Amino acid sequence: MKTTVLAIALLFAGAVQRQKPGDSVGSVPIRQDRTAAEREAWDQEEVYWESIKTANVTRFMNLWDERFVGWPYFETAPVDKEGIREQVTEQNGRWSMSERLLDYKLEPLSVRQYGNDIVIVMYRARSRRAGSKDGADVMSAYRMTHTWMKTDQGWRIIGGMSLLDEDAKQATR
Repeated sequence: MKTTVLAIALLFAGAVQRQKPGDSVGSVPIRQDRTAAEREAWDQEEVYWESIKTANVTRFMNLWDERFVGWPYFETAPVDKEGIREQVTEQNGRWSMSERLLDYKLEPLSVRQYGNDIVIVMYRARSRRAGSKDGADVMSAYRMTHTWMKTDQGWRIIGGMSLLDEDAKQATR
């Protein structure tokens, strides 16, 4: 019995190691032929992270629909757009995140269009932040999901969820 379990585990590990870009992740195939809407929504993810890196509160908050609801990894319950605003701003409207984002890498895992105006993106984000007490950079990894809707003002986040990804964080050390 132990031999059978070990053989299955080794086969699975070998299959995972052979996975290349363009293969599937889990059971979701990574599509290389994105629609225009999928490319536009993904471009907004880059704007999202660049806005954090440059501490541009106005640009960052313009990405969120007024009806947004989502569940950030650091909250105990879902929040609305005002909850997001409170997380990033002080009373004078400046970026208040305690650790400044130095660098990031995004790994798209699924970008799918639904109808003409909705795109759901799922990806892994790895970040390096300054600000730890001992002076060392802080490495983090997250699993991210955003639902984007095209509006008269452009693409806006209408829903989302994130999770700290400890497995991916360990892989970057």
